[in-house]
Parts: sequence; structure tokens; C-alpha cells
Amino acid sequence: MITLFLSPSCTSCRKARAWLTNHQVPFIEHNIMTSPLTSDELRSILALTENGTDDLISTRSKIFQKLNVDVDELSISQLIDLIETYPSLLRRPIILDDKRMQIGFNEDEIRAFLPRNYRKQELKNATLRAEIGYLDMSKDYSYPLDFSWSTEEISSVLSFLNQVEKAYEGGVSAEALLDRYARFKTVVKSKAQEKQIDREFEALSGYSTYRAVKAAQEKQKGVISLGR
Repeated sequence: MITLFLSPSCTSCRKARAWLTNHQVPFIEHNIMTSPLTSDELRSILALTENGTDDLISTRSKIFQKLNVDVDELSISQLIDLIETYPSLLRRPIILDDKRMQIGFNEDEIRAFLPRNYRKQELKNATLRAEIGYLDMSKDYSYPLDFSWSTEEISSVLSFLNQVEKAYEGGVSAEALLDRYARFKTVVKSKAQEKQIDREFEALSGYSTYRAVKAAQEKQKGVISLGR
């Protein structure tokens, strides 16, 4: 069974809860503010991280800035005591089952929590939709696509648009976005068509491909995050 550790005010937590609910994935909800994690739970979660405190601690949180503490100087016991006292130090949501853990909401990574047969059916359906020139990408808007494009070309355009979405919905590697943009340009070669897609996509989603590319070109390396 999946456990979703969250706090009610967290936007990413609400997205994760909505995603699990919409995909009919059973989960237990654990509000870490009203019911802080125990020492044993924190040790188990810490053991599952790849980068230790870097994965777990929200260095952008107000409480972290206020405490002005160097977590690298703390022992494990001191760190756990600190989190028990200030649960808002944790990055959220934390999604956990008996095989895997995800910290934060990432729509690509959270799919790992779908049952295997569900993922196989999703892949089959996506393949069929692509073959008949119809794509439903589980968004509340449609993508501006030209169905005279080949399946491979549609994939290149969607891959770029998905990177733009990530730039607004959390963060994305500038290098990755520019790489997908280069592939996008092999399909959409006309500047006029590119501007048209940008206008249509922004009208539908609120996300600007132009601003995302510009930010990535200025950054070149590292993560860009545009927010809404």
C-alpha cells in the first residue's frame, strides 16, 4: 500500500493526491503536520534516499531559513530530532510503498507507482492513439499538433512541450529543454509555425514555449523553473 506523506498547504502534495485519486491508485494519507513522522519512520525514509539530507530537507522553506542551521554538521539523531520538532523542514510530498520512494511530485516518476498491468495498458493505448493520429495526454487541454506529422515527429514535438510544462510545474534541466527544442525544430522549421504553436499552447496551458526556450538559452546549464 502506498503512503502519501503531505501537508494540506503544499501545492505539490495536492497534485500528487489528485494524480493518485484520478488514476484510482489506493493510498493512505498521512498529514505530517498534525501527525509528525516518528524517529523510526524518518530513519527508514532517510535510508531510502540517494543523496541523504539533500533529497529530504527543503532548504527553501521559511523554517530552514529561520533556523539557519547547517544540517551537514548534525548527527543523524540530531537531524531526526530537528525534523520531529519542525516537520515543515521536509520536502513534500513523500510517496512511499514497499519498493520505492519519491520525494516531490513528478508526473513522469509517479507513474512507477501504477500497477504493472495498468502501465502496460497505458502504453498499448498510447501506441494505438498515435497510430490513428489521436493523442490524449491526461491534461485538461489539448496539444497543438499537426496530424500530417509522422508518429516520430509528433513524439519530438510532444517531448519538447512536455519539457516546457516541467519548466513551469517544478523545474527542468536547461540542457534537456534545449535538446528537445533542437529536435522540435527539425519538425517545426518555420518561425511562423513555431510562433503559432507557441500562441496556441500558451492559450491552452498558460505556458510559453518562447519564454521557456529563452530562459534555457540564457541559463545553458542547470535547472530552470518558471512557475505559473
